[in-house]
Amino acid sequence: MAQYYQRRDEFIREFTALEPVPGFKISPGTVQVGKAVYDFDGKTPEEVAAWLAPVIDEVACNVNLALFKVDVSRRLAVAPNLLIAERVPPDAKGDY
Repeated sequence: MAQYYQRRDEFIREFTALEPVPGFKISPGTVQVGKAVYDFDGKTPEEVAAWLAPVIDEVACNVNLALFKVDVSRRLAVAPNLLIAERVPPDAKGDY
């Protein structure tokens, strides 16, 4: 359970550092990261869908980017020398 909360905190930190999406308020809770901010009163389902679809798309992109950044930073923390070891052949004599 501790790993879940640690990863979630890392995700929230990365997610909130990204450019905000207009119409989306970040309010991290236990099971959500935010909510759409829109006056739905008197709007048709088509109007709501037209407004909401691009907001969902942008938020999804930000979620994916934040998760990617968390995963990359975790990989680098686990194996900091992995990138160097893969680039330098074991028999290299400094001519690289």
